[in-house]
Amino acid sequence: MSKICVLKVKETVIQSWAKDLFTLAVTAFMVYLSKDSTWWTFVTGTMFIGFLSIKVFALLKESENKFDNTDDVRAWLDRIDAEADQ
Repeated sequence: MSKICVLKVKETVIQSWAKDLFTLAVTAFMVYLSKDSTWWTFVTGTMFIGFLSIKVFALLKESENKFDNTDDVRAWLDRIDAEADQ
């Protein structure tokens, strides 16, 4: 039987911009460090790939719900709807 996966998006536009700005700042710092050096380009490139993969996996783990069937999904959606009405 296949599982159903639902991703929750719970960040605001400002939070998304802040995350993007932080990622850009880290990237700019790594580019600055690797200027005129093949060794540092490799090191900072590896660090950046590790940094991004850790962030992506942390976000996916935090925002993912897995369900075995559609009844579980309906119950989860009903619970969210009830919480929103309060």
